[in-house]
Amino acid sequence: MRKIAVVFLLLCVCVCSKFVLGKPYEISSPAGGILAANYQAVILLNTNTINAAGKEVVSTEHQIVKLLSPEAVRQYSDALLFYYVTPDQKWTIDQVKITSPDGATQNIPVDTAKVVSPLEKFPPYNHLKEIFLPLSNLQPGDVLNYTVTKTEKFWIPGNFWDMFFLQDQNPVKDLEVSVIEKPGQKFHVKEMNGTLPSSVKKTGKNGTVITTWKWKNVPAYHFPSSELPTILISDIVPKLLISSVSHWSQINKAVKDKFFTPVVSGTGALRKLLKGIVKKSDTLSKKERTIYDFVDLNIKSLPSRFGGDFGIIPHTLNYQTILRQGLGDDRDKSALLYALYKKEGVHPQLALISTLNNGKFSAHFPVPSVFNRVLVGVTHNGETLWLDPFVQNAPFGYLPPEDQGRTAFLLNTGSFVKTPVLPPHANFREVDVVGKLSANGSLKESLDIKVDGANSIGMRTLLQNVPLEQRQRVVSALAAQIAGRQPKIEQVSISSVTNLNRPLVVGVRFKAPNYATTAGNLSLISLPFNSSNGLQAILKEKGGRVYPFVIGSKMQEIKRMTLTFPKSYRVRYLPKDVKIENATGFYKAYFKVVKNKLIFNSNFIINKRIIQPDQFSLFKDLIAKKYKTESAKIVFKETGAGKHS
Repeated sequence: MRKIAVVFLLLCVCVCSKFVLGKPYEISSPAGGILAANYQAVILLNTNTINAAGKEVVSTEHQIVKLLSPEAVRQYSDALLFYYVTPDQKWTIDQVKITSPDGATQNIPVDTAKVVSPLEKFPPYNHLKEIFLPLSNLQPGDVLNYTVTKTEKFWIPGNFWDMFFLQDQNPVKDLEVSVIEKPGQKFHVKEMNGTLPSSVKKTGKNGTVITTWKWKNVPAYHFPSSELPTILISDIVPKLLISSVSHWSQINKAVKDKFFTPVVSGTGALRKLLKGIVKKSDTLSKKERTIYDFVDLNIKSLPSRFGGDFGIIPHTLNYQTILRQGLGDDRDKSALLYALYKKEGVHPQLALISTLNNGKFSAHFPVPSVFNRVLVGVTHNGETLWLDPFVQNAPFGYLPPEDQGRTAFLLNTGSFVKTPVLPPHANFREVDVVGKLSANGSLKESLDIKVDGANSIGMRTLLQNVPLEQRQRVVSALAAQIAGRQPKIEQVSISSVTNLNRPLVVGVRFKAPNYATTAGNLSLISLPFNSSNGLQAILKEKGGRVYPFVIGSKMQEIKRMTLTFPKSYRVRYLPKDVKIENATGFYKAYFKVVKNKLIFNSNFIINKRIIQPDQFSLFKDLIAKKYKTESAKIVFKETGAGKHS
């Protein structure tokens, strides 16, 4: 099953029917246990053939699927959706049949497929085509039978490669992959996250060699609900890689020739741009930041489904077009940044990485399809700072989580290095609260949030994508989430939205009537900020874990609060101070009362990007202590003393 051929492949796991073909259907899980057969469909047959014996590579997929539920109908009604780029690549839907439970077969006319250009207004990205054949007449119990073909040119002369996912969200009865090659042609094959079965070879037409691998009763992938989207299915699902490339030097040369050689030098456009954004008196470090900020903020990134995969829309490199349109894919933005740096006297590097497969690939297995991202590196005092301008709003020198800890292939040297894993303080969030609780239970509060690194990227992007007059409303909604109530917003402040060299700071001043819950002479309140940190869903998980829990980045959160309460109040109950430290992180929090002020401080650190299954219980303990502490109630008692002071 291909990565892109069937779009539902990367959707979350759902459960539905207990029966397949009229009888219970049970299959072994990758861990060796038996998974309940609660699937929406069963794939009766999936065959994939790569024919590399001609002038082009022709890949054909044939799939037969029995639909078991309305959910399966919804999934497969939208299943035949493909992207292709002419003339380098093209998808065609060859045949589609639907057989109903009574045996009647209906042929679906493939010429009714719709072909559109989702980026039609933005040449050269308008070459991208989308072909879609809706299947509106599917019903539970139907058997869907279809064949699709991908045709593409050899862009490393005489070489081919492909990748197949070997698991689906539904079980597969029979799975087969075949390669048709010319006599004497050599290729290598590798199964990631699995064991490759023995192959069968036979001779085809004109002396071609056909090599086939077969799998039986492939189980559906299965995760606890909290594992998605924190772990990418592509990281753990078994995949088959096939490549005839014999050495990384072939990939290095072809990638540079095809993707990083400009159609025109663009010297004039680059020089004019540099003259307008940098000064001769600027230090080299300041020039690097200024140029990076320009590319990141002024050249918009294509949507990730189109532009987050270098080479997905093959087109010539033209700096003038990129600057004129203010738009670029992953390759465009990194190539522009690289060229500007070179023109200004910086000595940059270009590197390819994989943000999938946990960044894993073998140096002994040259295959271009493992890469999907381009980084630019600049060196200071022997240390390389890696930059990813495609991830909009990433601060200079900050490597986004998906790029950290990856093996990178350097195009300058053809060698391999490891990208750094940034420390927790590179991804921080500080929450500062000053509040005043009135005797009538209302709360007046100022809340300031300062974020940087991974925490700032999404917030900056959100704020930049809304008009100025709507930003206050967005921040107000954010404040309501953090305050945990429906506060009345009085004032909003936002700073450093477009200044990537400073943390983003958002301030809110608000009132929350009836914040305290009163029972007789007792008043109960929660801490005046939301205790949830987005990880508490894992507390519902029971038992052990099969796969790692992928957070993406180490991080740090600091919270500080000073809450003034009426002098007539005395603290009746205060949560206990807590300190917990283990292999996954650290959490410390303390409460303090000084006269009529309640002070709270906490420091939370996650020092693992990936929590391995054997450490998951430790991580749960850490999150549980944090959540319990910050969601506990504080109880005040009205004493009457000082009531009128």
